[in-house]
Amino acid sequence: MAPEDESLGELLPRPDPTRLTTEALMREISRVDKQFTAALDNLLEFHKLDLQRIEQVLTEKQNIGMNIVHGLREVYDEKLTAVQLQFDLIERQRVELRANTGKALDAALAANKDSLESLGHTYNTSHVALVALVDDIKSRVTALEAMRMGSKETNAGLYAVMGVILTIVWIAITILALYGK
Repeated sequence: MAPEDESLGELLPRPDPTRLTTEALMREISRVDKQFTAALDNLLEFHKLDLQRIEQVLTEKQNIGMNIVHGLREVYDEKLTAVQLQFDLIERQRVELRANTGKALDAALAANKDSLESLGHTYNTSHVALVALVDDIKSRVTALEAMRMGSKETNAGLYAVMGVILTIVWIAITILALYGK
């Protein structure tokens, strides 16, 4: 020791309180350090557990979300399939309706052609019969006129015959008009 340290040594108490204080302080620092480290380790462990719980919840939510998306995709695909099926059915009905309409139109045209041919035949037959009837009535009227020339009865008979002829012609025209439609 230096001479100055020897003089101080006599003044300092034994055991040296500075050294004891320093040792006590070091023990307390060590104890606080251990407590702080333990608290920090506990806090880290708590945060790790909390982080694991958060990750687990997020994973569960993600799985739920994926299940919902998958379910919605299935519903969407099912609805899309149903709409496509409806389009296919509508198209099939349209094609069938078009074919049926074509067949019905062909049948109607054929029936109309047959009706027109039948009506034409009926008209021709009626016309020939009417011409023959008018010719017959003319010849009878002529014969009647020749027989009763000059008398009043002849005029009355002639008017009666003409009335009958006009009535028959009118009936024939009415028949033709009715069958002509």
